[in-house]
Amino acid sequence: MYDEWVYKFRRQSEYQREHQELANEIREGLALRAADPDYLRQTAMFLVGFEGAFPSELVEHAVDISDRVAMPGMPSVRCELDREHAASIENPEQRAKALEEWLAKYPDDRAYSNEIRKERLDALGDAGDIDSAEAVFRDLAVRVLDEADLYATMASIYIRRKKKLSEALLLLDKAERKLSADGESSGFVVVLSGSPDENRATLNLWRGKALLELREWVKAEDCLERSAHGLDEAEAYALLAHAQEQQKKWRDAKKSYLEASVRSSSHEKDYVEQFVRLSLKSGIPSRLAALSELAGARKRNLHNEHYKPALVDLPLPDFTFTSATGEKITASSLRGKNVVLDIWSTWCGPCVSELGSFVKFQQVHPEVKVLLVARDSKVPEIRKLFRSQGISEQIILATDGDVAKFGANGVPQTYIVDENGRIRLLHYGGLPDVLSYLEADLSALKARPATQ
Repeated sequence: MYDEWVYKFRRQSEYQREHQELANEIREGLALRAADPDYLRQTAMFLVGFEGAFPSELVEHAVDISDRVAMPGMPSVRCELDREHAASIENPEQRAKALEEWLAKYPDDRAYSNEIRKERLDALGDAGDIDSAEAVFRDLAVRVLDEADLYATMASIYIRRKKKLSEALLLLDKAERKLSADGESSGFVVVLSGSPDENRATLNLWRGKALLELREWVKAEDCLERSAHGLDEAEAYALLAHAQEQQKKWRDAKKSYLEASVRSSSHEKDYVEQFVRLSLKSGIPSRLAALSELAGARKRNLHNEHYKPALVDLPLPDFTFTSATGEKITASSLRGKNVVLDIWSTWCGPCVSELGSFVKFQQVHPEVKVLLVARDSKVPEIRKLFRSQGISEQIILATDGDVAKFGANGVPQTYIVDENGRIRLLHYGGLPDVLSYLEADLSALKARPATQ
């Protein structure tokens, strides 16, 4: 029943109908099937998941009657609703306190309690409360056996706060040993969310960060080199460059900063400046010459990716996005310009790392309209993120219904739209090099006559 409600919700959004119609259908169903525990639970769980789209009294009513007739042993939906409320609090101190209150309120819960403890550990780390984080970690280490991410999470807290770095390295070693153990999981992952090889590379990234703080440059270089090759991410190459520079390996550091600069990152501008600085230090005659070398590297990187823009001809869905100031942005209002439309979320790492590159592309190509459209994200979170990256672009929000019209559910999604409002190129997932890919897309778009 849950999936059926989700389908109806998305269909109503697609046809731009108010959710009041679906709310009325749910009210009728709750009345007619008041003795059906499974129906009531699935319906209540749907309302909890899409709480913001429905009246609070309806959500509360569904939760109450579902728990009243729940089958023995089933976790209460009220428990799930309270958990959603606690986990959604932006301030880490307040979030940690709310999660602690949840654990006190539901001491006998077995479905979510360890997951909540892990979420609380992460929140305490964000808040910088090391003592409380250590207490939660010790408790979880007894409750959840052989979970590698638990040890990696505690290590990352120490390293982010520059505390107990030697102990953090021991925890990372323990996490790596537990990667191959078939242990229990708390259900909430903070650090190790990839494949086994990616997780090992991530552990080396954190080792490298700790070793840099300890000024152990040779060991840091070794860990970060392995991490850079395993993750192929800008941050690992930039940290590797720092370790090499501390050893006066100017050419190696310059090469690593070059690798960092050709990969999408919110710190791309900083990496480029470091590359230029070391280029001049190593004998490159001018800034212009260094930037020319960087441009050539980007082209080679694009060639190595074997990327050839594949033009399509699809209608642009009839959407209405809303800015943080209430301005409506419709599909029809974009006609007359080439448009790059990026759908992203604040919780999506690849999305966030690309934002600065989209802004830079807009600066280079003022004739193109770049729209950064956030879904499943709150305005305060977006403002904070934009502020941290020095982004002054308009905050634009999309509903689940508008995103569903594009036919794909994940993020990031990037669409290149021509002057006549037709989608001509599309990308699902992060781009290895946003600037190079979009330059290639724009060239392909200009080489092919626009659709009529």
